[in-house]
Amino acid sequence: MKRFLVLPGIISLLLITPILGQVYSVPFGSEGNRIELDVVNVGDSQSKNIVVKAVSYPSWVNIKEPNQYLNPLQINDQSVAEFSFSISKQAPVGTVGVLTFEFREGETLLRTKEIRIESEAPKLFTLFQNYPNPFNPSTTLSWQLPQKMNVELSIFNTLGQRVFTKTFDQQVAGLHSYRWQAGNLASGVYFYELLGNSTSSNTYRATGKMLLVK
Repeated sequence: MKRFLVLPGIISLLLITPILGQVYSVPFGSEGNRIELDVVNVGDSQSKNIVVKAVSYPSWVNIKEPNQYLNPLQINDQSVAEFSFSISKQAPVGTVGVLTFEFREGETLLRTKEIRIESEAPKLFTLFQNYPNPFNPSTTLSWQLPQKMNVELSIFNTLGQRVFTKTFDQQVAGLHSYRWQAGNLASGVYFYELLGNSTSSNTYRATGKMLLVK
């Protein structure tokens, strides 16, 4: 009779043994996260061709090797299926994602296990370098927010004159971007500025420089 015990997994960055139904927070945009699932043969015969598969997970989770093959397990033997994964910066902060794993011996499904995770908010208010740069006639400006806030994006020429401004009300924590069109402006250096005002009355400011070439 084939029977397996799948012990609680470990998300290595957290060093916590998951509890049924618990949601685990993973750092925003992080790489090198690891889930370990301990598999024990509690049946009465050797088990061969054991594979643990990550069969479903959110689009913002990238699992490096979704299929893990285990060595044959003698009675009461234990082995570990280890999955390395990263979290995209496109992940919706605070949204729970379910990772589902299947345990199979050949084509026989032995059992499934779910682990629930969510992306933490970024730690910092960050304005990234525009891309492409130099550009013509448009470029993408991106930023990340550590909490919900109102945001104002402004662009200035070398004389300090404001040539563009746009406000974004109540943007949530996470990554955001805006495609700026500069078709009516002359070639040259421009400066971009991002101002953020959070609901907790914190104020943030970041600037960058870009080059328009026509």
